[in-house]
Amino acid sequence: MKADKETDRYPTLTDSQLFGRVVYIGPTLRADGGIATVLRSYRDILPAFRHIATNSRFGPLGSAVKMAALMVRLPLMKLAGGTDILHIHGATGKSWMRKSLIIRWGAFLGFKTVYHSHGGSMAEYSQRYGREKMGRTLRRCAAIATLSHYWRHFFSETFGHPNVAVINNVVERPADEELHTAAPRRTLPSENTPLRLLFLGAINEKKGIFDLVETIAAHAGDWRGRVILEVGGDGPMMTQLREMLKQRGIDEMIRLHGWISGSDKENLFKQCDAIVLPSYIEGMPISILEGMARAMPVIASNVGGIPEIVTDGVNGFIFAPGDTHALASAINAYLSTDGLLARHGAESLRRAEPFLPEAVIASLASLYRSL
Repeated sequence: MKADKETDRYPTLTDSQLFGRVVYIGPTLRADGGIATVLRSYRDILPAFRHIATNSRFGPLGSAVKMAALMVRLPLMKLAGGTDILHIHGATGKSWMRKSLIIRWGAFLGFKTVYHSHGGSMAEYSQRYGREKMGRTLRRCAAIATLSHYWRHFFSETFGHPNVAVINNVVERPADEELHTAAPRRTLPSENTPLRLLFLGAINEKKGIFDLVETIAAHAGDWRGRVILEVGGDGPMMTQLREMLKQRGIDEMIRLHGWISGSDKENLFKQCDAIVLPSYIEGMPISILEGMARAMPVIASNVGGIPEIVTDGVNGFIFAPGDTHALASAINAYLSTDGLLARHGAESLRRAEPFLPEAVIASLASLYRSL
């Protein structure tokens, strides 16, 4: 999306001044998860960044206080001037309930509101919530931002909104020395150098982690000593996952690190050969994009926006959710085909370019100038 001179609503403002008129609304920057990761990236790359949190680390009461304070703060911000655009990041469930209130209140006060949808289950959730009701709220927005063309089509067709734009998730460009370290091997894995797979995400059934573990267990006879799965994540089913590893006798093949970030996560990227995410529901997974920016092949399900960044047999393998046979075939391909990790990794790196900071900054600026 490019704003030409006729549609640029801020022709006299530099990008730095333009971003200074935007307030980003979403979860606390200290939160785990994809939305907080995106907002932290915005903080690090944008020429100006102001953020208001809608939730708290101190539970429901703390979040209620945050929301009340936000509702009071918005009219004061409008009176003070200097803020034109509310860029509201949300998903489904309680997140949508909070953000729908902010959208309506912000539009009433005269702000230009942008709703940025991160929820991979928005199609199902909107049916339960009521699409007509949701549409009335969304049509108060000046624009809707989505993570992929798949979701852009969904919001355009389902809610009839005239201004839906794809804003790619942003991934940091690794330093050259980090990229060199993370570049995939060019020889076949062996007992001394096993194939290391990396799963980053919540520990629940929707992320497909249990399918992945069952697949490894089913092939443990062939893969023991040749395949290692590194798991970075936490969630309500962590206890079940630990018990499952013990029952299947594959503790030494799967390493649980809990939720990781910063240098701990970067070190895992450097140690691993491919990113794997056999999810049932996704938007545009940050973990896959981070892996691609580090020249890693992708093994993932073909849901949400994933097919827009991963082509089967080109920079990884994709398959239907729950297809553990295809998942196993993908892993076997990297075990048996010399040079495949390197070829797929190089293509992943090339495809990550539209998600690097400079490209995302340009997309955001273009969207804001069009409002």
